[in-house]
Amino acid sequence: MTEQDDVQISAALLRGLTSRRTLLRGAGGAALVAGLAACGASGTAQKKNAKAQAAKDLSSTEHVVNWSNWPEYIDVGKNQSHPTLDAFTKKTGIKANYTEDYNDNDEFFAKVKPQLSTGKDTGRDTWCSTDWMVARLIRLNWVQQLDKANIPNAKNLEPDLQNVEYDPGRKYSLTWQSGFTGLA
Repeated sequence: MTEQDDVQISAALLRGLTSRRTLLRGAGGAALVAGLAACGASGTAQKKNAKAQAAKDLSSTEHVVNWSNWPEYIDVGKNQSHPTLDAFTKKTGIKANYTEDYNDNDEFFAKVKPQLSTGKDTGRDTWCSTDWMVARLIRLNWVQQLDKANIPNAKNLEPDLQNVEYDPGRKYSLTWQSGFTGLA
């Protein structure tokens, strides 16, 4: 590989031209654990210039969490069930409404931007974005700070993922998946 090839690849990575699979695996998802641990708290966003506030906790009356994710990023069992979500529901009594409607970071952002920019509920409690999109949502103040007292597994996060540049101290996001695949 020449230095020019290296520069072109680095530029492509900075522009986000890698595949969504590589980006998702590289950065992990944002807030799956938070959404599931929030036990169905409303996904209300705040206006761009307002300080994000925690949504009202409805977990004692609404035992549901609405989660948007990338297609084919969770286990699938018989009859298109999701064994991990079934086990979560059995253990917690919280139903997970799981939707595979996150096909591209920019496409999804365009889908939720109208609600988020006006402080309205997106109908989702959590979704999995790649790191650069999580950074954008944090900069826009469209995410709320996590209450890690409600997320006991947050302490199990790999040390390298506990403090990231776009979210120091992981106040607003948690990794769902992480890893890299090689370039061909």
